[in-house]
Amino acid sequence: MILSLVAVLRAQIPLLTFARSALGLNPYPWQARVLCATENKFPVALATCNGAGKTSIILGSAVLWFLWHFPRGRCVITSGSWTQLTEQLFMGLREFSTKPLFRGWSFLDSEIRTPQGGFAVGLSVDDPQRIEGWHSKPGSPVMFVVDEAKSIRDAIFQGVARCTVDYKIFASSTGAAQGQFYRCFTEERGAWWTMRVPSMLCPHITATKRESDRKQYGEHSFLYRSMHLAEFTDDACLSIITPGVLRANLESPPAFLPGLRSAFCDFAAGGDENVLAIKDGNRVFLAACWRETDTIQAVRQFIAEFKRFSLASGSIYADEGGLGVVMCDALRDGGWYVSRVNNGAAANRSEVYANRGAEIWFEAKRLIEEKKMILPEDPVFIQQATNRRVEYTATQKLRVEPKEAMRNRGVSSPDRADVVFGAMVLRWRRRRNHGGDVEID
Repeated sequence: MILSLVAVLRAQIPLLTFARSALGLNPYPWQARVLCATENKFPVALATCNGAGKTSIILGSAVLWFLWHFPRGRCVITSGSWTQLTEQLFMGLREFSTKPLFRGWSFLDSEIRTPQGGFAVGLSVDDPQRIEGWHSKPGSPVMFVVDEAKSIRDAIFQGVARCTVDYKIFASSTGAAQGQFYRCFTEERGAWWTMRVPSMLCPHITATKRESDRKQYGEHSFLYRSMHLAEFTDDACLSIITPGVLRANLESPPAFLPGLRSAFCDFAAGGDENVLAIKDGNRVFLAACWRETDTIQAVRQFIAEFKRFSLASGSIYADEGGLGVVMCDALRDGGWYVSRVNNGAAANRSEVYANRGAEIWFEAKRLIEEKKMILPEDPVFIQQATNRRVEYTATQKLRVEPKEAMRNRGVSSPDRADVVFGAMVLRWRRRRNHGGDVEID
């Protein structure tokens, strides 16, 4: 009798009520609509701005309700990022493990199990065959959840399509206008219950944050449109800087504005180039590009170029990655104390960019889009600037395509683009110091 009463209670508690009463959540109106659509077995495709709460509120509530509602149910969860799966979704689920409602449940790193034999399991997307073969049975339905679906290969979605499921949720922030997740909102929209959620629908994302990001990245940049408008973009899957954007800047550059002079240099030994770029006001040019296998001779050449362009020691930046440490030390020994830049170090905006190198490239992209800089009309620079691709880390931070990956597809190291963008972005300003003007970063 008691077991029958429990079964009746399980069947009568809607998902939205479960999220509010059992989990203590307070879903926004759009979140409530998604939860209701999920409960009614609509196949849901949810595209959100960054930080909307899709994982913690939507997916977390749906998974726990499903297992409570169907104690022998099977929930299969995958993601474009294993870190997203274990350190976001399942970690969030474990926060509810102490609630009396889940007494006797096992909450593991990538798995939850009920006493009746039901479970939620996280699967890697490396093997599409592991995704196949999940079919609903009487008393043991199947829910399929895909988090950060924009990063999932079509082969994985094809595996999902071969399964017989009762509940299906594809959720993600937005990205390139390609792939299965994108098609859920375009040519296959009739087969899905879809919702796009801009940051304006999320009260915890303030207007100040939106305005700050708009100024930082540009209103028309794919980053802003994805982060806040939940829009898919045509330029998010290929080059960081498209040929059209660069060409528009070169064909219609801004007027020259005199200003402080600074420089950026990158070192090489052998195949790649030693490069020096100089920023003079809002104009940046390639001062010297050459190959030299002897590092001592390369240092001497850099010092000669510094003197030729009357550069001050404190106004020069240098990439200290790899060979750069040795070269910077040699310059110091020669009396030139350059400001060292580690592209692999943490970005100033570490919540957005994977490292400082990525931040420099995307800040340069913004300056080019807004036609703030006069760029060098150098064919090698132009090719390198438009050849590097956008990538995302496992935690969905923006990064630039690694140089090794570029070489693997037959593209040379973007040495000239690196130094031009470094000179552009690492701008200088004046401040008073002991009665005199000095230049600082």
